[in-house]
Amino acid sequence: MEGIGGFKVYKGLQRPLVFKNLKGKFIGWGAAALITSFLLCVLVGNLVGVLFGMVTLIVSFVLSMSFILYKQSQGLHSRDSGAGYYIVRRIVRGKLDL
Repeated sequence: MEGIGGFKVYKGLQRPLVFKNLKGKFIGWGAAALITSFLLCVLVGNLVGVLFGMVTLIVSFVLSMSFILYKQSQGLHSRDSGAGYYIVRRIVRGKLDL
């Protein structure tokens, strides 16, 4: 689409935002997992040793990414999966209707 003067007008994303199999808010979660794993690697590497730091980096990143992919497979929004019957009472003019 073109606006006034022949310039293209940005109308927003036409497709959902996807980066390396991560969608929407999970892209930020993945970036946070990468940064946190790296900082944990640096901390453990300085305190214990470089080898343990590298192992910590790999293990923490794999575990956090598997958690993120699991949460992504459940959907974008958190839902309750309550099983059973729910009785909803209506209040009409200050009285309970059962």
